[in-house]
Amino acid sequence: MTKIIFSDFDNTMLDYYSDNNYFDDYKINVLKRVQNKGIKLGIVTGRCVSFFNQFPNLLEVVDYIAGSNGACIYDVKNDKYIYQDVIEEEDFRSIVDWAYKYNISFLLNCMGKRYRFGTWDVSNCEIYSKDKDYSCEQIILSVNKEIIKEVFAYLDNLKSIKINNISYWENRCTIDINNKIVSKGRAVTWLCNHLNIEVKDTMAFGDGDNDKSMFEVVDKGIAVGNAIDKLKVMSNDVALSCDENGIYKYMEDKFLK
Repeated sequence: MTKIIFSDFDNTMLDYYSDNNYFDDYKINVLKRVQNKGIKLGIVTGRCVSFFNQFPNLLEVVDYIAGSNGACIYDVKNDKYIYQDVIEEEDFRSIVDWAYKYNISFLLNCMGKRYRFGTWDVSNCEIYSKDKDYSCEQIILSVNKEIIKEVFAYLDNLKSIKINNISYWENRCTIDINNKIVSKGRAVTWLCNHLNIEVKDTMAFGDGDNDKSMFEVVDKGIAVGNAIDKLKVMSNDVALSCDENGIYKYMEDKFLK
């Protein structure tokens, strides 16, 4: 019996960059009815936890958010963080000092707070200060495409970090950097152990490369129709695409009929 459902956010639960980047009554109603069945819901995402403050109706039907690619876990109902894996201080300082020197914009995810440097226009962020200490679980670099090779060459020399996600845009890319132990799968495993939930009682939805570690540790991994082929190959089933409300229709068919 499924006791907890995990889901990636972007392009799985919602296409945030579409014209309909909100949670309508249909989506919320499905999640609420699933929760009323006694099934918990956890969002596992590269986004920071505070990003979800813009979706108050969603937060009413979510139990946990594993943010920053699983580097921290927030207990929504009890309004507290219960887990964090930070970037080691030496590599954290090396990256931000290097980015500061070469004027490369970045964001820092530090549990409930975000800090920014450079021209990256992101709301609800404090300004990064070189004189402040940070307990940081994720650095996100915003890099112009012409220097991407140089950035990757630099990051390859740092042994305690790993790149968990890369998103490409028209003239730049964003790079999610975490402690090398961080993965969505690790966060899912920790939370299941914390809740005394067995693997056989878990399910996950996803679309991208950083969802593979999550599919490796749950009982059933369900790829959405717009997922990458590598994730579909390792999934137990394939739902409709995100813009067809794939995961919500899948949950309706599986749990609500």
